Amino acid sequence: MSGGVDKQAELDAFFVDCTNFEGDIFGGPVCGADSITYHNIIHLTCLNNKRHKDLNVSHEGECCRQDACLGGWPWGTGKVCSSNGRTYPSPAAVHCLRKFNSRVSIVHEGGCTTEDISARMRLRAQVCLIARHRFEVNPVCAADHKTYVNPFVFLCFKPHLTVLHDGRCLPEDSPCVRRARLEDRGTPVCGSDGVTYATPDFLACVQRSKDPSQ
Repeated sequence: MSGGVDKQAELDAFFVDCTNFEGDIFGGPVCGADSITYHNIIHLTCLNNKRHKDLNVSHEGECCRQDACLGGWPWGTGKVCSSNGRTYPSPAAVHCLRKFNSRVSIVHEGGCTTEDISARMRLRAQVCLIARHRFEVNPVCAADHKTYVNPFVFLCFKPHLTVLHDGRCLPEDSPCVRRARLEDRGTPVCGSDGVTYATPDFLACVQRSKDPSQ
C-alpha cells in the first residue's frame, strides 16, 4: 500500500504545474479521447494526474473537431494568423477555436507567413501532416512562379524554393515580364496570338515558357 502512495507522491511532485509541459520539446499535439487537443502526451498525462483521470490518446495530431471552426466563414480579406501557426478565415473563427484551446490567440491580421510557421514548427514532418490533412486558403507565390494553396503545402513539398510574395502569383511575376523591364529596348512585335509584345526577346521568352522545346 505504501508503495502506491509513494508512487503517487512522486507523480504529484513531478506534475506540479502542467503548463511546464506545453512546449514543443515534449513532442507534438495529441487528440484526447474527449475530442480535445492537448499540447503533447506529457501534457495530457499531467492533466490526468491532476484530475485523477485516465484519459487515453485518440490519435496523434490535433483533433479534427477543431476544423469545425473553419466552417461558416468565407475565405476572404478578413483572415487572421493564429498563435498555433494556422490561418483562419476570420477573427470569429479563432474565437470559436478558443472553446477547445483557451491559449490560442490572434497573432496578426492576414494569413500566417512561411516565417510564422517555420518559427513555430521545427519539424518538416509536422508541417507535412498539416499540409495533407488541413484545408486552408492562404496562397503563396514561389520562385518557380507557381501558386501554392498555403504555406504548409509549399514548405512540405518545395522546401528548397523561396517565396516571392504572399498571395497568388501575378502576371508581372513572370521572368519574361521582369526581363522585359530590365531590357526595355527593341521594337514592339505582334505575336500570332494577337498580342503586342514589347520586344522580340520578350515574345521569344513567352514562347519558351509555353513550350520549353522552342
